[in-house]
Amino acid sequence: MTTQIHRLPLGFVNCFLIRGDMNILIDAGVQKDGAKLFQLLRESAVDPKDISLVFLTHAHQDHTGALSAIKAFSNCKIAVNCHEAPWVEQGCSPPLVATNPLGKFFGWFTRRFNRTTSNIQGTAVDWVLEDKEYSLESYGIRGKILYTPGHTSGSMSLLLESGEAFIGDLVQNMSLFKNHPSLPFLVEDARVIKTSIQYLVAEGARLIYPAHGTPFKVEAFERILNRKV
Repeated sequence: MTTQIHRLPLGFVNCFLIRGDMNILIDAGVQKDGAKLFQLLRESAVDPKDISLVFLTHAHQDHTGALSAIKAFSNCKIAVNCHEAPWVEQGCSPPLVATNPLGKFFGWFTRRFNRTTSNIQGTAVDWVLEDKEYSLESYGIRGKILYTPGHTSGSMSLLLESGEAFIGDLVQNMSLFKNHPSLPFLVEDARVIKTSIQYLVAEGARLIYPAHGTPFKVEAFERILNRKV
């Protein structure tokens, strides 16, 4: 079966559906957008109950919000890095680390929003990923999961054999603030992000799908790699 990619936009965050012999969902959006996510899956000709795997790029709550709803509706497996798994199972979010004034404001706003509106149910993790590469062959997908920390210590990306890379929050491409890909507002270690970018490039990434913003060609990474941090 030919691999198909569906971008599932949920406001300011994107989820992605990878259709091959099985269906893989990348991230689970914000809690309030669970119904919208199910609608977008059906518009992509996939019943939510037919999701085989939900791969979480990391455990911030704008990526895990609808996870418990998906798990309850289907028999899917949940995969996330070992550094992030406890947060997912507790229904919590890793610390929000900011390195600039805009990031600090965004982190403050997000923490305040989470305290007042969030009540995410913890979800058991079925596949705890170590800091290494994993093949997706058993899911009928020609691709792999790669360890790409920097945004958080447990951030991971999914890279298809054809060169499409789904990177979570490793880099953002939001035109509201910039007209080119940039470091995310919240960064644990910008130097590690650069190392992760170089790793993706070396592994054959050609088209980048960020969780925040629009896809871009791998050549656009050059600006970030040349930036002093």
